[in-house]
Amino acid sequence: MERLLRLNQKSISFYKITIKFYPMRNYKYTLLSVIAVLSVAFFCISCVNEKHDDSTTTSENVQNEASFPYDLSNPIKHNMPQSLFEISGIVFNNGDPKQVYAIQDEDGDLFYLGFDDKDAKFTKFGGKGDYEDLVILKNQIIVLKSNGELHIFPLSDISKPEVTNVKKVKDILPKAEYEGLAADEETGKIYVLTKASKADDKNKATSIYAFSM
Repeated sequence: MERLLRLNQKSISFYKITIKFYPMRNYKYTLLSVIAVLSVAFFCISCVNEKHDDSTTTSENVQNEASFPYDLSNPIKHNMPQSLFEISGIVFNNGDPKQVYAIQDEDGDLFYLGFDDKDAKFTKFGGKGDYEDLVILKNQIIVLKSNGELHIFPLSDISKPEVTNVKKVKDILPKAEYEGLAADEETGKIYVLTKASKADDKNKATSIYAFSM
């Protein structure tokens, strides 16, 4: 895993100030002149930098507003069916909002529904267990258990009452308690987030493991 650190750079302007010195008899006037010149110079620098900061901040805000795809001040709310009282994982297929896929925390059932549907359809893929999250990658549904076990089956099988050809992948991840799952459709990579492990407790950190299907 790579950790990317992005630094915001501000352009810095340098000003050259020329100060002329005069004989001692004009020392008082020279000192006053120097103070006046420095005051004007610092005032100009402050104004320019303040203007630049305001311009940069405004530009960054406009850019962020344009690139951020969600209007957080006006959310659209949907009430899920009673059958999905305790959702532990939720996902769209390639970002398509027409249908949402979800799992319960302790039941091996995959639910799917449109936001206008009153009831959710479901298929059984496993028995009782601590299921944490799911993703859809290359038309395959991948469900994560808290022990790091993965249940994989075709998306096309969800129309069946029960999926029979579920592939269980064990021991691909180090021993730990896992919490989250993500996938990249373009690269085929799967990312798994830990909740607790001896290594994380020792390093006071949270690990993310990545692998390809």
